[in-house]
Amino acid sequence: MTKIVIKTFIENNTKDVSIYTSLTEAIVNGIHSIEELGDGINTAKVIVEFKRTEQTAFDNLAPIHSVVISDNWIGFNSSNYGFFDEIHTLHKAEIGGKGFWRLTFLKFFENIKVSSYFTEDQKFFHRTFDFVDQNEIIANPFLLEDLPERENQTIINFKIKSKHLDKLDKWLDTIARKIFEKLFPFFVDEKYTCPTIILKDDKDEIILNKYLDNYKGIEEIWNKIFTLTKKFNDNEGISEDFQVKIYKVFHSQSAHSINLVADKRVVKNENLSRFIPEFKESLIQEFKNEKWEITPKNFIVQAYVVSKYLNESVTHDREGFDFEKSEQQIGAFSRDEIYQETSKLIKEIFKDEYKTRKDKKIKKINDYVNNSAKWHLPYLNDVNFDDFWYDLSDEDIELELQKIKIKREMVSKREMVSVISDPSTTFWEKESELVRRVTENSKSDLIHYVANRKLVLEYFRELLKRSDDGKARLEEEVHNIIYPMWRDSTDTEYNDHNLWLVDERLVFSHYIASDKKISRKWTKLKKTERSDKEPDLLFFDYKQSFRSWVNETSNPLTIVEFKRPKREGYTEEDNPIIQVAKYLEEIKAWKHEMPDGLEKVKVTNETPVYGYVVADITDKIIDFAKQQSLVRSPDGEWYFGFLPSYGLYVEIVSYKKLLKDAELRNKVFFDILGIWK
Repeated sequence: MTKIVIKTFIENNTKDVSIYTSLTEAIVNGIHSIEELGDGINTAKVIVEFKRTEQTAFDNLAPIHSVVISDNWIGFNSSNYGFFDEIHTLHKAEIGGKGFWRLTFLKFFENIKVSSYFTEDQKFFHRTFDFVDQNEIIANPFLLEDLPERENQTIINFKIKSKHLDKLDKWLDTIARKIFEKLFPFFVDEKYTCPTIILKDDKDEIILNKYLDNYKGIEEIWNKIFTLTKKFNDNEGISEDFQVKIYKVFHSQSAHSINLVADKRVVKNENLSRFIPEFKESLIQEFKNEKWEITPKNFIVQAYVVSKYLNESVTHDREGFDFEKSEQQIGAFSRDEIYQETSKLIKEIFKDEYKTRKDKKIKKINDYVNNSAKWHLPYLNDVNFDDFWYDLSDEDIELELQKIKIKREMVSKREMVSVISDPSTTFWEKESELVRRVTENSKSDLIHYVANRKLVLEYFRELLKRSDDGKARLEEEVHNIIYPMWRDSTDTEYNDHNLWLVDERLVFSHYIASDKKISRKWTKLKKTERSDKEPDLLFFDYKQSFRSWVNETSNPLTIVEFKRPKREGYTEEDNPIIQVAKYLEEIKAWKHEMPDGLEKVKVTNETPVYGYVVADITDKIIDFAKQQSLVRSPDGEWYFGFLPSYGLYVEIVSYKKLLKDAELRNKVFFDILGIWK
């Protein structure tokens, strides 16, 4: 004889079942019991009572420890009792019964006790038993016969397992809403009268049949049938009809959704915003009150899809369908296909609201690109705005556009490979196509780079101002915006520095050391152990004809020294020109190694050396410039000259001139982008 281990069976078959789905099925069992008896459905009731633990001083509302469900109809007569003891019984199969759901009670509840008064053969009986997760699911059965006449009544007491106490909400209204959403089809079927369903605790009572009328408000706006068809070949295919009921639900905190219904239970639902992003937020309908005043009311759209196809496809645990979510399964319609067709109907019904919201979304994206992210302009006209969520932040819009950019680049790369490998195209045809694709992709990167330069200049201008406390910015703050301190070009990406502020040519230097010796051994020393003689920036270049680094004396060297903005107090020892010159003398003496530590840096008197001092022009700076016979520019913001005794060409540039020159060099690009102010 085959045996079923009930505990294992439940564990393996109820993984996706929620406590609300289990409670809903218990209520439906009561509804079916009433339907089975037939007459008197208008006076029939299913009562669900939630019992709470003893309230403590720390509890706003005590948690629920058990649920009692009662109905007043057919009860556990001989046949129903027999079917209850039969796993996967075919009883109720014609109304969608799976013969399985009572077992899900055992996942969340223990000590399930059943008490049933019923009538059979014009006699009155009282049957009690326990529902347990043992090999025999019925324990302690007891039957009293030939009782005095009385009303039928079945009471089932469900004690929640301790590990599932947190699965049920505390508030009765929240519980009612969640159960109502699952039972919704029972209440809106115009051909069906649902028995009265009452939910209550020790304080409140909610009649689900009047839930929407009393608490929310609902309006049916659509009830039609659509057909899905799928062709396998010229002679074979499938076709299914689906009935869609669409409602406005006012003052709901839920989201717009599409609900797939099987046997009058909501099995699966999906947020409508997944298919229509513009429906992420509630809609608004205006009403006139008795005084003819306009009163706006928020509402959500709820669509319920019913069909024979869904009834026949629902899984035994009522948490899904046998067909797959995607279109991979041949001979079936997927959930997404049903959702998409339903969303088309909703979009048509609310076409005005949809258009208004979509136009608003498109305008926001266009405004962001035109005002803040012009690097996306080259492909903005090709963007599918339906793929964007409604009411995105600027950061979210940028992220989505970057995703599109990356996808476009990947497609372009594949197409470029295809063009190159296509033997049917001539060289000139290939060149023209490749240039077109490369140019299109590069436009976005170039615009982004230029726009970032504008932001850097604006930030740099702010740094040159005094802070709120009246003090000038520290040297380090200015230094870091031009090049990160304590870093070199081996660990700093091209886009991580802004050397173009000083000189565009410096961007292409082969090796850059920022406020550190170029020897790697030195970089391991603590900051306090480093020499004060190190320059702020050191550059190694090579002749244009070279393509790789060669440590030769003919390769140019550039040294940059920053001074704190608005600094006044300089001593002779602070002379920045002499500081640069002395550091150059150390390098010429071959006291410094190359970054790899294999050889000394080769610099002689014949090596081209350039020195930049960036500082605000003060009387003392002017004095230092005169001592070295530097030439003054007409505006007094720039000094330059050659120091023959050091073999050093040097420039002193004020922060004002540094900013002004950088802005002028980039102004034409800013003008083209329309971001110059």
